[in-house]
Amino acid sequence: MSKSQGHLPNDRSAKMVGIFFLSLLVFNFPLLGLFGKGQPLFGIPILFSYIFIVWLGIITLIFLNVRKKKSK
Repeated sequence: MSKSQGHLPNDRSAKMVGIFFLSLLVFNFPLLGLFGKGQPLFGIPILFSYIFIVWLGIITLIFLNVRKKKSK
């Protein structure tokens, strides 16, 4: 009998799952509640600033993960 090989995620897939769970963590209520109060930053509420900055960071992490690496 031959041993069946399961599908193991590669490095990119594991990083994407990590980015997904990180995004769940940073967009969850306890962290959002920290930024819901306070003075506006340059006229923009801090909560909106936090959401858009973190959103941009997650998009950047996804971009860096999925771009193709140059082969030598």
